Amino acid sequence: MDNLYELIGASTGIAGAILLAIKCRFSAWAWPLWIVSGIAWIVYAQATSTYGLLAQQVVFTTINLIGTWRWLIQPIAQKTGVRLAGTPAANAATPTTDRNQ
Repeated sequence: MDNLYELIGASTGIAGAILLAIKCRFSAWAWPLWIVSGIAWIVYAQATSTYGLLAQQVVFTTINLIGTWRWLIQPIAQKTGVRLAGTPAANAATPTTDRNQ
């Protein structure tokens, strides 16, 4: 079973790298592929007691979650007009930093 996680981790990681390298309209989908890759590598590392790999993949997966948010979810929301939690409304007044006003 460990070999299956190793295969999934390697193949989705490679697929994500290819998507990014060819710079096409689907390139942003490399981030979710890397999340799948990271999860597979985390399971593999835990099963094989390779804790350096485990630590690395936990950090990479966290970074890939941020990348998915910034490069895939936010742009889709902006295109469709969906307002995400924690983001200002498009017509909201921009706060000023000038204390004299």
